[in-house]
Amino acid sequence: MNDETLIKQYETDGFVVLRQFLPAHLVLGMMQAINQIVEALIQQRTATDEEKQQYAKEMFDTKFNKVFEKDPNNAPIEFTNELHTNAFYNVIFYEPLLAIAVSVLGDEIRLAPGYFLRPKAFPDDRFQSLWHQDPAYLLLGNQGFEKEAFDQIRTMNVWMPLVPVNQENGCMQFLPGTHTNGMAPHHPQPPYNYLEIDRAVLDPALQSGDVVDITLDPGDVVLFNTLLYHQGQDNQSKHARWSVDFRYQDARQPTLIDLHGHLIRSRLSPELTVGSKENWRNLAVT
Repeated sequence: MNDETLIKQYETDGFVVLRQFLPAHLVLGMMQAINQIVEALIQQRTATDEEKQQYAKEMFDTKFNKVFEKDPNNAPIEFTNELHTNAFYNVIFYEPLLAIAVSVLGDEIRLAPGYFLRPKAFPDDRFQSLWHQDPAYLLLGNQGFEKEAFDQIRTMNVWMPLVPVNQENGCMQFLPGTHTNGMAPHHPQPPYNYLEIDRAVLDPALQSGDVVDITLDPGDVVLFNTLLYHQGQDNQSKHARWSVDFRYQDARQPTLIDLHGHLIRSRLSPELTVGSKENWRNLAVT
């Protein structure tokens, strides 16, 4: 897919899937970083070497489930500051990916606040993702911006799996073209108040549009407009659905919340960008 076709599809459908976009060594680096995170969890939750040995033969996508199988309510649903490592820097700052971001958003690029490593592990309400638009969550911390600011937000979501993602383990679903509708009203749903698009808006969109299952393999990347209607299905498998998601944003716009993100590309102020792996490792979510 050439750049012109990619941009046209992104603008028309609100998303584009890039098959085998990431080199294998970048995927492997993230997997190794995840293994270190899970090993640290094992160290925290086990007292003896004998207990630790029970995890030794577990596969990459089953070890997390094994750690929390008897205590799923305490399983972390996301990691954020853990992304401040070389492995994730290499992906977030991957030049071919940033080149697409510049083509879509312009020369001033911010890594928006809200970048996550997620182990969607159980068919549990804490891992739920209902039909929503991401800026609806920004409204929860709205700093006094009008709806127009949310309608005009220019943010490109980046989502990538570390395991094959399909209907069984909870692939995302998109409603193509809905990114042009502007911000819809959302309502919190029990028990954890995850937001869902108002059914008066959502139901007609579902009836008139074709829902697309976003099935992916490691190395694939999906880019989508932050205003696109999307949801994540429940993971019905016995394997963790590891994924990474982050957002590139037009840095000329406000973040609409009291977090600032990190400037990563700039012609106007190149001296203010993250600039290096060392800088990235020393940063935290701001």
